[in-house]
Amino acid sequence: MAPSAATKPRKAKPTPKTVADFTILPLTLTALPGLLAHCNDAKHYIYVKPHSPSIPTASDERSLFITNVPMDATESNMRALFQEQLGGSMVERVDFDASVPAQPIHKRWKSSQPAATTEDAEQRGKKRKRNDDAAVIAEGVVEDAESALPQLWNREVRKSGSSAVVVFVDKKSARGALREVQKAVKEGKTVSWKSKGEGLGVERYKTHLTLQHPPPTLLQPSLNAYLTQFNALETLRNKLRKTARSIPDEDGFVAVGYG
Repeated sequence: MAPSAATKPRKAKPTPKTVADFTILPLTLTALPGLLAHCNDAKHYIYVKPHSPSIPTASDERSLFITNVPMDATESNMRALFQEQLGGSMVERVDFDASVPAQPIHKRWKSSQPAATTEDAEQRGKKRKRNDDAAVIAEGVVEDAESALPQLWNREVRKSGSSAVVVFVDKKSARGALREVQKAVKEGKTVSWKSKGEGLGVERYKTHLTLQHPPPTLLQPSLNAYLTQFNALETLRNKLRKTARSIPDEDGFVAVGYG
Protein backbone atom coordinates (compact mmCIF):
# COMPACT_ATOMS: atom_id res chain seq x y z
CA MET A 1 0.00 0.00 0.00
CA ALA A 2 1.49 3.31 -1.08
CA PRO A 3 2.09 5.80 1.70
CA SER A 4 -0.36 8.66 1.71
CA ALA A 5 0.93 12.09 0.90
CA ALA A 6 1.59 14.32 3.88
CA THR A 7 -1.17 16.84 4.41
CA LYS A 8 -0.17 20.46 4.50
CA PRO A 9 -0.95 22.28 7.73
CA ARG A 10 -3.88 24.60 7.41
CA LYS A 11 -3.24 28.27 7.82
CA ALA A 12 -4.98 29.87 10.75
CA LYS A 13 -7.82 32.10 9.71
CA PRO A 14 -7.33 35.76 10.52
CA THR A 15 -9.37 37.15 13.39
CA PRO A 16 -12.44 38.96 12.05
CA LYS A 17 -12.54 42.69 12.63
CA THR A 18 -16.30 42.97 12.91
CA VAL A 19 -19.28 40.78 13.71
CA ALA A 20 -22.82 42.07 13.28
CA ASP A 21 -22.74 45.66 14.60
CA PHE A 22 -19.73 45.06 16.83
CA THR A 23 -16.12 46.06 16.24
CA ILE A 24 -13.76 43.40 17.63
CA LEU A 25 -10.88 44.96 19.56
CA PRO A 26 -8.04 42.62 20.67
CA LEU A 27 -6.43 43.49 24.00
CA THR A 28 -2.92 42.24 24.74
CA LEU A 29 -2.78 40.80 28.24
CA THR A 30 0.09 41.47 30.61
CA ALA A 31 2.77 38.77 30.62
CA LEU A 32 2.89 36.66 33.76
CA PRO A 33 6.15 35.55 35.39
CA GLY A 34 7.00 31.88 35.12
CA LEU A 35 5.20 31.25 31.83
CA LEU A 36 6.88 30.16 28.62
CA ALA A 37 7.57 32.80 26.01
CA HIS A 38 4.89 31.58 23.60
CA CYS A 39 2.31 31.78 26.40
CA ASN A 40 2.91 35.46 27.08
CA ASP A 41 1.21 36.83 23.97
CA ALA A 42 -2.34 36.03 25.06
CA LYS A 43 -5.12 38.28 23.82
CA HIS A 44 -8.59 39.04 25.05
CA TYR A 45 -11.23 40.22 22.58
CA ILE A 46 -13.88 42.77 23.46
CA TYR A 47 -16.81 43.69 21.23
CA VAL A 48 -17.72 47.37 20.95
CA LYS A 49 -20.69 49.17 19.39
CA PRO A 50 -22.82 52.27 20.01
CA HIS A 51 -25.27 51.73 22.84
CA SER A 52 -28.83 51.33 21.55
CA PRO A 53 -31.06 49.70 24.18
CA SER A 54 -34.65 48.73 23.51
CA ILE A 55 -35.78 51.33 26.04
CA PRO A 56 -34.03 54.63 25.20
CA THR A 57 -32.39 56.70 27.93
CA ALA A 58 -30.93 60.20 28.05
CA SER A 59 -27.33 58.94 27.95
CA ASP A 60 -27.59 56.58 24.95
CA GLU A 61 -26.00 58.97 22.45
CA ARG A 62 -22.88 59.34 24.58
CA SER A 63 -22.49 55.66 25.47
CA LEU A 64 -20.74 52.60 24.06
CA PHE A 65 -21.85 49.04 24.69
CA ILE A 66 -19.00 46.58 25.32
CA THR A 67 -19.44 42.85 25.74
CA ASN A 68 -16.98 40.15 26.82
CA VAL A 69 -15.22 42.54 29.20
CA PRO A 70 -12.14 41.14 31.00
CA MET A 71 -12.88 39.33 34.25
CA ASP A 72 -10.82 41.85 36.26
CA ALA A 73 -12.40 44.92 34.64
CA THR A 74 -13.10 47.85 36.93
CA GLU A 75 -14.25 51.39 36.31
CA SER A 76 -10.71 52.69 36.80
CA ASN A 77 -8.98 50.45 34.25
CA MET A 78 -11.81 50.94 31.75
CA ARG A 79 -11.31 54.69 32.10
CA ALA A 80 -7.56 54.24 31.59
CA LEU A 81 -8.14 52.14 28.47
CA PHE A 82 -9.92 54.99 26.67
CA GLN A 83 -7.98 57.90 28.14
CA GLU A 84 -4.48 56.47 27.63
CA GLN A 85 -4.75 54.31 24.51
CA LEU A 86 -7.93 55.17 22.62
CA GLY A 87 -7.85 58.88 21.94
CA GLY A 88 -8.11 60.29 25.45
CA SER A 89 -11.91 60.36 25.61
CA MET A 90 -13.22 61.27 29.06
CA VAL A 91 -15.43 58.65 30.71
CA GLU A 92 -18.19 59.71 33.09
CA ARG A 93 -19.03 56.27 34.46
CA VAL A 94 -19.05 52.55 33.65
CA ASP A 95 -22.12 50.39 34.32
CA PHE A 96 -21.40 46.64 34.53
CA ASP A 97 -24.21 44.14 34.10
CA ALA A 98 -22.94 41.34 36.34
CA SER A 99 -20.31 40.62 38.93
CA VAL A 100 -19.10 37.80 41.16
CA PRO A 101 -20.27 37.90 43.87
CA ALA A 102 -23.49 39.54 42.73
CA GLN A 103 -24.37 42.84 44.32
CA PRO A 104 -27.00 42.32 47.05
CA ILE A 105 -30.40 43.81 46.38
CA HIS A 106 -31.55 45.67 49.47
CA LYS A 107 -35.18 46.64 49.91
CA ARG A 108 -37.07 48.26 52.71
CA TRP A 109 -40.82 48.62 52.89
CA LYS A 110 -42.09 52.05 53.83
CA SER A 111 -45.48 52.85 55.30
CA SER A 112 -45.77 55.79 52.89
CA GLN A 113 -45.88 53.55 49.82
CA PRO A 114 -49.15 53.97 47.87
CA ALA A 115 -51.41 51.01 47.32
CA ALA A 116 -51.12 49.27 43.98
CA THR A 117 -53.88 49.95 41.47
CA THR A 118 -56.15 47.28 40.04
CA GLU A 119 -54.48 47.68 36.65
CA ASP A 120 -51.03 47.03 38.13
CA ALA A 121 -52.29 43.93 39.90
CA GLU A 122 -53.84 42.59 36.71
CA GLN A 123 -50.56 43.01 34.87
CA ARG A 124 -48.88 40.82 37.45
CA GLY A 125 -51.26 38.07 36.42
CA LYS A 126 -52.54 37.45 39.92
CA LYS A 127 -55.89 35.76 40.21
CA ARG A 128 -56.65 37.51 43.47
CA LYS A 129 -55.50 41.13 43.41
CA ARG A 130 -53.54 42.36 46.41
CA ASN A 131 -52.19 45.77 47.27
CA ASP A 132 -48.92 46.80 48.83
CA ASP A 133 -50.34 46.50 52.33
CA ALA A 134 -50.81 42.77 51.86
CA ALA A 135 -47.29 42.52 50.49
CA VAL A 136 -45.94 44.26 53.59
CA ILE A 137 -47.67 41.70 55.79
CA ALA A 138 -46.22 38.81 53.76
CA GLU A 139 -42.70 40.25 53.67
CA GLY A 140 -40.39 38.25 55.91
CA VAL A 141 -36.96 39.86 55.61
CA VAL A 142 -36.12 43.51 55.96
CA GLU A 143 -32.59 44.47 55.02
CA ASP A 144 -30.79 47.51 53.69
CA ALA A 145 -27.21 48.72 53.47
CA GLU A 146 -27.11 49.50 57.20
CA SER A 147 -28.44 46.16 58.41
CA ALA A 148 -26.72 43.94 55.84
CA LEU A 149 -23.93 41.64 56.96
CA PRO A 150 -20.34 42.58 56.05
CA GLN A 151 -19.11 41.56 52.60
CA LEU A 152 -17.16 38.32 52.29
CA TRP A 153 -15.11 39.23 49.20
CA ASN A 154 -12.58 42.03 48.91
CA ARG A 155 -13.47 42.90 45.32
CA GLU A 156 -15.71 41.97 42.41
CA VAL A 157 -14.81 40.04 39.30
CA ARG A 158 -16.82 39.83 36.09
CA LYS A 159 -18.67 36.82 34.78
CA SER A 160 -17.43 35.28 31.55
CA GLY A 161 -18.94 37.12 28.60
CA SER A 162 -20.45 39.88 30.72
CA SER A 163 -21.09 43.35 29.36
CA ALA A 164 -20.66 46.99 30.31
CA VAL A 165 -21.99 50.35 29.20
CA VAL A 166 -19.33 53.06 29.09
CA VAL A 167 -20.91 56.50 29.44
CA PHE A 168 -18.77 59.41 28.22
CA VAL A 169 -18.99 63.05 29.24
CA ASP A 170 -20.57 64.06 25.93
CA LYS A 171 -21.67 62.77 22.54
CA LYS A 172 -18.49 63.96 20.83
CA SER A 173 -16.29 61.96 23.21
CA ALA A 174 -18.30 58.79 22.61
CA ARG A 175 -18.05 59.13 18.83
CA GLY A 176 -14.33 59.88 19.08
CA ALA A 177 -13.76 56.81 21.24
CA LEU A 178 -15.58 54.58 18.75
CA ARG A 179 -13.52 56.00 15.87
CA GLU A 180 -10.32 55.28 17.81
CA VAL A 181 -11.44 51.70 18.41
CA GLN A 182 -12.18 51.20 14.72
CA LYS A 183 -8.88 52.84 13.76
CA ALA A 184 -6.90 50.61 16.14
CA VAL A 185 -8.54 47.51 14.68
CA LYS A 186 -8.00 48.63 11.08
CA GLU A 187 -4.31 49.51 11.60
CA GLY A 188 -3.56 46.52 13.82
CA LYS A 189 -2.49 48.75 16.71
CA THR A 190 -1.42 46.99 19.89
CA VAL A 191 -3.78 47.88 22.73
CA SER A 192 -2.69 46.59 26.11
CA TRP A 193 -5.01 45.65 28.93
CA LYS A 194 -3.43 47.26 31.99
CA SER A 195 -4.54 45.60 35.17
CA LYS A 196 -2.49 45.28 38.32
CA GLY A 197 -4.42 42.21 39.38
CA GLU A 198 -4.71 43.43 42.95
CA GLY A 199 -6.85 41.24 45.17
CA LEU A 200 -6.87 38.33 42.71
CA GLY A 201 -5.31 34.89 42.66
CA VAL A 202 -4.41 33.21 45.94
CA GLU A 203 -4.67 36.49 47.85
CA ARG A 204 -8.35 36.76 46.90
CA TYR A 205 -9.15 33.49 48.67
CA LYS A 206 -6.93 34.21 51.65
CA THR A 207 -8.79 37.46 52.18
CA HIS A 208 -12.12 35.69 51.69
CA LEU A 209 -11.24 33.24 54.47
CA THR A 210 -10.43 36.13 56.80
CA LEU A 211 -13.63 38.02 55.96
CA GLN A 212 -15.73 34.94 56.74
CA HIS A 213 -14.90 35.42 60.42
CA PRO A 214 -15.58 39.11 61.18
CA PRO A 215 -15.01 40.43 64.71
CA PRO A 216 -18.06 41.01 66.97
CA THR A 217 -17.44 44.76 66.95
CA LEU A 218 -18.07 44.78 63.19
CA LEU A 219 -21.20 42.62 63.39
CA GLN A 220 -22.93 44.41 66.27
CA PRO A 221 -23.97 47.59 64.37
CA SER A 222 -25.53 45.48 61.59
CA LEU A 223 -27.46 43.36 64.10
CA ASN A 224 -28.72 46.42 65.97
CA ALA A 225 -29.89 48.08 62.74
CA TYR A 226 -31.61 44.88 61.57
CA LEU A 227 -33.53 44.39 64.84
CA THR A 228 -34.59 48.04 64.91
CA GLN A 229 -35.94 47.83 61.37
CA PHE A 230 -37.61 44.48 62.01
CA ASN A 231 -39.43 45.76 65.12
CA ALA A 232 -40.62 48.87 63.27
CA LEU A 233 -41.95 46.78 60.39
CA GLU A 234 -43.59 44.29 62.73
CA THR A 235 -45.51 47.14 64.35
CA LEU A 236 -46.65 48.25 60.89
CA ARG A 237 -47.71 44.68 60.01
CA ASN A 238 -49.85 44.39 63.15
CA LYS A 239 -51.53 47.68 62.32
CA LEU A 240 -52.27 46.57 58.76
CA ARG A 241 -53.63 43.21 59.92
CA LYS A 242 -56.02 44.96 62.29
CA THR A 243 -57.20 47.32 59.55
CA ALA A 244 -57.65 44.50 57.01
CA ARG A 245 -60.21 42.72 59.20
CA SER A 246 -62.87 45.33 58.45
CA ILE A 247 -62.09 46.07 54.80
CA PRO A 248 -63.71 43.87 52.12
CA ASP A 249 -61.48 42.70 49.28
CA GLU A 250 -62.19 43.02 45.53
CA ASP A 251 -64.65 40.11 45.68
CA GLY A 252 -66.59 41.53 48.63
CA PHE A 253 -65.24 39.15 51.28
CA VAL A 254 -64.03 40.31 54.68
CA ALA A 255 -61.12 38.51 56.34
CA VAL A 256 -62.00 36.96 59.69
CA GLY A 257 -59.30 36.96 62.37
CA TYR A 258 -58.96 36.49 66.09
CA GLY A 259 -56.63 37.96 68.68
